[in-house]
Amino acid sequence: VETHHQAEGYFNFEGLESVTVKGKIEPVKIYKVTSPKETPTKTHGLSGQRAELIGRRMEMGQLKEAVENLKRGQGSIFSIVGDAGTGKSRLVEEFKNTLNLKEIQWREGHAYAFSQNIPYFPLIDLFNRTWQIKEGDTPDQVRRKVEGAAKALIGEREDLIPYVGSLYSLSYPAIEQVSPEIRKTRFYEAMQLILANLCKRAPAVICIEDLQLADPSSIELLRSILTDFRYPAIFLCIYRPSFSLFTSHQAGSIKSYSEIRLQDLSPSDAQSMVESLLKTDVIPRQLRKFIQDKAEGNPFYLEEVINSLIETDILLSDHGSWKLTRAMTDKDIPSTVQGVISARLDRLERETKRILQEASVIGRSFLYEILKRISDLKGYIDKSLTSLERLDLIKTRSLQPDLEYFFRHALTQEVVYQGLLLKERRLIHQKIGQVMEDLFHDRLPEFYETLAYHYSQSDNIQKAYEYLKLSGDKAAKNYSNQEAIRFYREAIQALDAQPESLENKKEKLKVYLLMRTAPFYLSYPEGSLEIFQNGEKLAYELGDEESLVHMQISLSLYHSNTGNPSLGLEYAEKCFASAEKIKDLGLIARSASIICAANWMTADVTKNVDIGGRAIHLFEEHHLEKDFFGMGYSVYSVLCALYGGSLGWMGRFKEGTDVLEKGFQNARETNDKWGMGFTQMISSNLLYWAGDGDSTIAHAREAIKIYEEAEISLSLEAAWFILGAGYYLRGEYKKALDAGEKGLSLAKESGQPYMVSLGHMFLAMTLRAVGNLRRAREYAEEASRLSQECNAKNIEGTVRVLLGCISRDITPTIIEEAQHQIEDGISILEDKKLNALSAVGYLHLGEFFASAGRKDEALKSLRKAEALYHEMEVAPESYWLVRTQDALRRLELEAGTTH
Repeated sequence: VETHHQAEGYFNFEGLESVTVKGKIEPVKIYKVTSPKETPTKTHGLSGQRAELIGRRMEMGQLKEAVENLKRGQGSIFSIVGDAGTGKSRLVEEFKNTLNLKEIQWREGHAYAFSQNIPYFPLIDLFNRTWQIKEGDTPDQVRRKVEGAAKALIGEREDLIPYVGSLYSLSYPAIEQVSPEIRKTRFYEAMQLILANLCKRAPAVICIEDLQLADPSSIELLRSILTDFRYPAIFLCIYRPSFSLFTSHQAGSIKSYSEIRLQDLSPSDAQSMVESLLKTDVIPRQLRKFIQDKAEGNPFYLEEVINSLIETDILLSDHGSWKLTRAMTDKDIPSTVQGVISARLDRLERETKRILQEASVIGRSFLYEILKRISDLKGYIDKSLTSLERLDLIKTRSLQPDLEYFFRHALTQEVVYQGLLLKERRLIHQKIGQVMEDLFHDRLPEFYETLAYHYSQSDNIQKAYEYLKLSGDKAAKNYSNQEAIRFYREAIQALDAQPESLENKKEKLKVYLLMRTAPFYLSYPEGSLEIFQNGEKLAYELGDEESLVHMQISLSLYHSNTGNPSLGLEYAEKCFASAEKIKDLGLIARSASIICAANWMTADVTKNVDIGGRAIHLFEEHHLEKDFFGMGYSVYSVLCALYGGSLGWMGRFKEGTDVLEKGFQNARETNDKWGMGFTQMISSNLLYWAGDGDSTIAHAREAIKIYEEAEISLSLEAAWFILGAGYYLRGEYKKALDAGEKGLSLAKESGQPYMVSLGHMFLAMTLRAVGNLRRAREYAEEASRLSQECNAKNIEGTVRVLLGCISRDITPTIIEEAQHQIEDGISILEDKKLNALSAVGYLHLGEFFASAGRKDEALKSLRKAEALYHEMEVAPESYWLVRTQDALRRLELEAGTTH
């Protein structure tokens, strides 16, 4: 019977007639093994006892209803949220047991504490289980399994297979030169296709556990998939309340999304759970009182307490009922679940406890092979694991392709791990690292992050540094920028922990140089400035001129994009001087691009036309158009955007458009998503000032599409602003306001004053058009304040004009003050040679004079605007030219009627 009990999770049995056995009074039930189980499971034996699922009827009902919907082809998404011990995993386990796994496929992936920095780890975990990828597989075996499975699921898009293989660090020369943002876009396409086709084979339940421990890239990918959810599948996303998968706004926009939030059990449910656990409703009075007064309804705590009482013989089975052998005291029942777990662990045999401790260092999930190799108690492993399973502290996760166990509850693993002395933990972590290097010596890139974790927790600082840096390189290559920054930071901390030396400083500088690009793509998160300044300081100390220029380029871009373009320009000019000093053509080109970026923010277009024109000529003369110069984007394309945009602001629309098209084509040829989006965004800006509403919208939409597909946030808000401006030109003010508000929300998230100011300006313009004058003034005043802070003359001048018009609209008697504001704005724009912008200023001034009855001054201003538009050769249907000419006709008609 005991053998049957231990093996029933692994084999199918046929019950035979009972037989009489010598020494036994009662006949013994015997069983015949008929076959191995297709899906091995393990019976639970919390000291032989486990409760039914209590108090989760409504939650289980929701999941069962989702299964019925799934059978009709309708998918669902669930977040299952609850504190430790509230039964998230148990609910999912019981739900899985209700499914017919021959009709519905079950796919699961897990996140663990050690995987928090490993990009896409839960997805890798899911694929490993689905595609039977073993820890002991050779690189060739992994490649065959990954490519074979991917090919079957991707169909005709075989070009995407290398991006799937990159999850396993497989090498593909064809994509080595592909830019990180393109790699990410293609990877997302591949994941969407794989999941879609996997679900087409049969309805699926896809379960991702412990999402609070998942890496940022996994969360980002999961949000992207679920936001556009269209699979015949049930997604179960399980996590603790400290984490949130969606904001309330995001969750509300997903029709198939529900949240199941698990609370502690009610007192009556807690009583029912204990009755179920003990298989009787006759509970000793003192135990019942404890449940009412102190248990607080946490299911895991209740189970652990009952088992602790059983293990210490305080609670005994007595002919189908239970009795306390003595009065319970506070010492018998620790007040926290951690305390109960610790007490249970203390009662384990010494060898069993040690093996459990070694397993806890590997992680919540641990492979038998690794445990066997690191343990000093190899002879006790099998017996101890069997004992630990019987006590329900651990469970078998899988028998094939590798024997793997996991701690039944995350809290158990945490308590066991924390119970080890720091010195012991460090030693075991080092052993794990050494074993993994030996086991996976020909697949090391796949395990860089795990090795970095274990060596970081050991005393082997040099190994920790090596694997942290390699993990950072791997993350940056795959466009997992948050993880890249985190790995590089930890690599520097590992270097800081070593004795200072010249070699150490050089290594640190290498890491700072590697960190430069990731903050740029993340719109400069907190700590970015410190990275650049530390790198600059080290380069200066080491007298490394080339590295110094690289760090100053990053500082220039940082300051230009975060509201201090003057300081950005100062750094850019330092770079240019240093680049000329060391005669580095690449650095000269890059320096020119950041000088132009700083000048764009301050609207110094004449300088941009001079420097940008010379730099573009230099690129073309030396055939450097396709060179990224280590910047992560096409420098030539960005220069074309800034040079072409500056020409457009000066009123040279035809020249500007041609240069921008050249930049866009180059970005497309080099697979540079950032360059493609940036040139499209600047093109839409230029077309707005030319008065072409349809083209403004088309280019802005294309920029948004490119940025969003590549998950690029820098300048995305500007594309939304200009999309709104395009709708303004077409008189579609509701759409204009929606797009502007979307852009402003993004700008506030990134915290860039220039972008926030730009958003307020465009919204103020549209709010005035719909007659919301007071709110329009508030927005215009905020735009004015911010534009002066960051010296954005294009915004400052335009907003001055707008404020004058709004003041006149609100208080018609204020003539002189409003006039001065408009004229001051035009003066700022003319000083900067911004003819396209000052023409709109003269149009507004003419309309202002017309509304005040000052016809001669109105005619003069409107004719000035008309002359500028003819000079700039805008199309006859240009919104601005048509508006100007309509205003002129009205005035001339009035003048003729008067005469």
